Amino acid sequence: MSLAVNFAKALCFSLLFGNSNAETLSRLNFLVISGSTSSVCIEQQQRLSKSTFLVIESDQAAVVRRYPDLSGCNGQPIWRNLGNMLVERRHAHTVEFTSIEIGNAKLSELIGNGPPEMSLSTVLESIRKNNIRFDAVLFQQGPGDIGQTSRAYKDDFNRLVRLFSNANVIAPWLIARHSRCGDLIGREVDDVQRLLPVDFFTRFYFAGPNINLIEDRAVSNGCDLDQIGEYRAAALWLQAYEAYRQLLGRARREALLFLFS
Repeated sequence: MSLAVNFAKALCFSLLFGNSNAETLSRLNFLVISGSTSSVCIEQQQRLSKSTFLVIESDQAAVVRRYPDLSGCNGQPIWRNLGNMLVERRHAHTVEFTSIEIGNAKLSELIGNGPPEMSLSTVLESIRKNNIRFDAVLFQQGPGDIGQTSRAYKDDFNRLVRLFSNANVIAPWLIARHSRCGDLIGREVDDVQRLLPVDFFTRFYFAGPNINLIEDRAVSNGCDLDQIGEYRAAALWLQAYEAYRQLLGRARREALLFLFS
């Protein structure tokens, strides 16, 4: 059932956007919404980092990596690694990330129930004003909501998606399962992250990686990944993106066969 549901959603996306073939794209542009996962952030943790940008380009055989000031929490190594992998696997010549890192905040704080510094209004207005288009939203958050009920977390997540939809962010959301902090796992949060991508009516949601399975975590903080864990998380994101891309390609090919048969 879940495979059929995901295929149906992929068919809708392939017909709407059509950008699903296997050739190398000139550019991929991702919006990242991420909680804290990196051990390098422990001493610099903020409630909400400013939106940061990471660009990775290929120049024929050479890979050129241009990093602005991405020290500490700004520009977590997961996305650097993922960008490198996408370029090296020839998914795109240029990969761009707009990263919104929210630390260990709850989703309810991000969507308006938190302090003023948690407001997304500036980011949303910038996206709307500049008419920024994203190929996908990579969502990796959860430990901050451990203890939250599934209904409340799902409602908060859908409200977050509506905020970005109102800013003209019309793109697939790849949702990671990320609800573990040391020995604690938010079971109800995990249920939502696991089930949203296989719900037919949540047509913009697709499965991301299961970050909970990664054991390589910083010794001083069981919530965060160490350097090896960061690399493995990036590899899992690459697998999730490739699976999504293959699903889109298959749906588009079958749609064309149906239309012209």
